[in-house]
Amino acid sequence: MTATPFWTGARGYRAAVAYNKDLGKWFGRHQASVFRQDMWSWVNQQPWRFYETDASGNVIQNLANLTNADSGRITMPAVWMPIFPATIIGGRDWPVDTIEHPNGRKYRYSPQIYADAAPKTAGNPMGLSGPINAATGQSSNTTYTMDDTRETSWGATLFSEWWRGRIDTMAGFRREEATGFRKHTGLKRGPISYDSLTTGFVADTPIKDLRLSASFSSNGKINFDTTRDIFNEPLPPGKGVSRDVGFKFDLFERRISGNVNYYVSEAQNFTASIPSRDDVDPNGLNGRHGGNAYTYSKTSDGYNLTLSSRPLRGWELRVSFATANGSERSNVTLPQFYNDQFNTTTVGGQAVVGAKTSATAAVVPLLVPADPRDPTSPEIPLSLAMLKDQNSPYYAQLDLESGQILNAQSIGLLTTGVGTGTNGLPITDHQLGFVSPSGGTLIVRRAGEKTTGYAERSYSIINRYQFTEGRLKNIVVGLTTSYQQNYRAYMYNDAADGNRRKMFYFPDRLLNDVFAVYRFNVSRRVRASVQINVANVLDANRVLYLVNSTNGTLRYAQWFNAPRKLALTTSVTY
Repeated sequence: MTATPFWTGARGYRAAVAYNKDLGKWFGRHQASVFRQDMWSWVNQQPWRFYETDASGNVIQNLANLTNADSGRITMPAVWMPIFPATIIGGRDWPVDTIEHPNGRKYRYSPQIYADAAPKTAGNPMGLSGPINAATGQSSNTTYTMDDTRETSWGATLFSEWWRGRIDTMAGFRREEATGFRKHTGLKRGPISYDSLTTGFVADTPIKDLRLSASFSSNGKINFDTTRDIFNEPLPPGKGVSRDVGFKFDLFERRISGNVNYYVSEAQNFTASIPSRDDVDPNGLNGRHGGNAYTYSKTSDGYNLTLSSRPLRGWELRVSFATANGSERSNVTLPQFYNDQFNTTTVGGQAVVGAKTSATAAVVPLLVPADPRDPTSPEIPLSLAMLKDQNSPYYAQLDLESGQILNAQSIGLLTTGVGTGTNGLPITDHQLGFVSPSGGTLIVRRAGEKTTGYAERSYSIINRYQFTEGRLKNIVVGLTTSYQQNYRAYMYNDAADGNRRKMFYFPDRLLNDVFAVYRFNVSRRVRASVQINVANVLDANRVLYLVNSTNGTLRYAQWFNAPRKLALTTSVTY
């Protein structure tokens, strides 16, 4: 019963001025605008858990243990419940502040760490409770964040129409600067600045109703949000450049219209999520080390074709076709972290698991029942030999890829004071002798490889028909059919083929969605509409078998498509 709620907001000021001028047939008509903006935004995030209370409803806390993971409080133990229950523990509806546990005790929902609990220091300017990283002096809890960002920007655009509309041009420029401040660590980031430029034109050709178009744009993204990379560092600003050229047409007395384009897009510091985060940064005894993101560079190009027509009165048909082909421009190799480090000591010359009641207390042996099925059985120290022995009831079940201790709760390793609070160690420091099958690193991307996350070819047909008379007047019905070919899912290492890097493709996908809209007048001034959307109307689905990115063996299976979904929307305009 844990959660990580967050709060976000923004406020700011923006001023803009626009100006229009017609300079005649040869010098054209122009629309110019400029703006200035100053904005503050914030994202606050806290981990919350349930802690035991006394008879008065106050959370029980030992301030001498303020620097442990739960700030000296007693966490609510796990309890078996049915999957997908109608109510939570104690028969209560969520959300709830207090829970009565089957053990007869009550637990209250509270922040795991909180401000003004400890002396304020340079590394801990808010005086947060919980463990403190000895190297940095900052809180070891990576899920508590208080980030403020200030962004200032200005820009200008110019739209021009030349030679009585035969040529249209556009140019835009924007300059932005951002500064980030992480309140709970005192870290200031920036200022970071970037410029973006957009230019383009559309011009008539000798063929009637056929126009040539081209554009160039550069852009950027400042990553001052809560997302962090695997090393728990803020993400650098992303940058991109796009170019496209093509034709726009409106032919056969406007019966067929559309466009065809060829594009080239380049991106630097593009942000993506780690495909198998638990393989490189598992959520162990001491939490994770960093975030779930990384950056990379890529380029892509392809063609887009869109055709729109009206075969009959009331019937609109739109056909789209797109290709995409991208390749990597950077190598991304992530280390595997060991986040399960626990305290140890010796008993009779044998290494055993230890626990600390406070940051300054000595490590004492962790005692567990000799028979975990009988809590009254004699207590014995939990030794490392027991954790390694497959015949022991305290055998540690390790994930085959990451080495994470999967049954840490059931064998007592989540007891307060067992975890050292240190994470981000190399996997070679694993205390139970785990050896990574991938050698301690995970290859995510390689320069020159194909990029992933899209279909190489996509087709779409949208049929829309509006009734204009009779009992069905003002009803619109439609069908959207989409088809994807060669969807690039992710790259993997095929251990059965000399560890070669290969692309894993999703199966081709064909989906049909339908919709219907009815608009009507409630009164002279009030209009209403009712719309029904049915996604995946045929409920098409299949089992998708996913392979492990580290060796190509079967990892798990899941449903490929989302099941049929119906949505009913009503609106009133007055």
